[in-house]
Amino acid sequence: MATILGVYKVPQISYGSTGPILSNKQLFPSFFRTVPSDLVEASAIASLLKYFGWTWVGILASDNNYGVVGSELLKEKIIKTDGCVAFIERVSDHPSKERVHSIAELIGKSSANVIVVYSHVGVMVPIFEMVSQLNVRGKVWLGATSFIITPDLFTKETWESLNGTIAFALHVADIPGFKEFVHNLNPAQTPDDIFIELFWEKAFNCKWHGLNTNQVQADGKKNNASLCTGKEDVASLDPVLFDLDNLRYTYNAYLAVHSFAHALHDLIINNSWDAFLEQSGASLVYYLPLKPEPTEKFDNLGKRQTLKQPCRGRWKKKTQKPIREETLRENREKTRKVGQEESDREEKQTPYLKQGPRKPEGRQAQEARTHQRPDGPWMGTPATSLEGRACLLNLPEYFSGRKGRQVVWN
Repeated sequence: MATILGVYKVPQISYGSTGPILSNKQLFPSFFRTVPSDLVEASAIASLLKYFGWTWVGILASDNNYGVVGSELLKEKIIKTDGCVAFIERVSDHPSKERVHSIAELIGKSSANVIVVYSHVGVMVPIFEMVSQLNVRGKVWLGATSFIITPDLFTKETWESLNGTIAFALHVADIPGFKEFVHNLNPAQTPDDIFIELFWEKAFNCKWHGLNTNQVQADGKKNNASLCTGKEDVASLDPVLFDLDNLRYTYNAYLAVHSFAHALHDLIINNSWDAFLEQSGASLVYYLPLKPEPTEKFDNLGKRQTLKQPCRGRWKKKTQKPIREETLRENREKTRKVGQEESDREEKQTPYLKQGPRKPEGRQAQEARTHQRPDGPWMGTPATSLEGRACLLNLPEYFSGRKGRQVVWN
């Protein structure tokens, strides 16, 4: 998706893609994300291993792009911090029983007591189950950010064997009003929501009227679910299974939406929307900076904080302050007066010279002429709207003049 959208410079904001290749702005010029790259995660894990003095470790990774690339990056970082890797084992989504048993035996026999798991926890469930059956103890499990443990994935014995596991986690903060919104959910209030009834049945182990409440599960046991009444209280759910304070990807999705909302808001405030009326969408592509200077950041609550930095254009040779249209008009009038005075003075001193080579221009006249070259919008042509090389990431600063228009040079 990022490749296709990058061709047309369509911005994409991801809240879960962590591949390091996505940081390449030449391949993905319009891709942004609210999660750190795997390169940052690998450095953090290596730093933690060095801090505790764990220099001999094993690595379990999923057999996909995330696990393969991430485990190789981690191996490089560990070696750079004077550590060593005992083994790297990659696990597919559906490993055979022989493969699972082989990996579990390797973990038990290895002298490495620290095992780094670079995979989603669901892929590693068979491995952990087999490790528990073989009674492998004394291992420290260190998980990456994708290693999110949930109790319903494991048996009680496996769950106990994972006690003491250390895992990295994405930053999370409270989403204002979200917890109250979830606690007030009710199927009667949202009849058009196709997911609310399914959530209700799963959360409260009940069935809605008209459905079979005496179904047989896959293990042969009967599921004697009660009827849903709609009066069940979401706030009463077990926080271990329904933790609203640990929704990390939800929070990053919240940041992604707010980032887009703030960017859209900046385009239309301060009467700057009029600046786009005479421009087509295709022409705006050439004004998108490939490597824009950061002008904004967001705090933990998603609030925007403006960074005062200059906007550097693709064709700009040196930074110049934008000049208002009124200032340009005044400079032209002054230049015209100075040029006329010089011409009158020259004609008085040499009245017999009616024609001939012009006197070399003064500095002001030369500067004024540079603003009138017909070489294109990025070569000095004064222009309104977006004919000048404006920075799209800081439009309010550029288009804060009268009627939302301002003359810009690059």
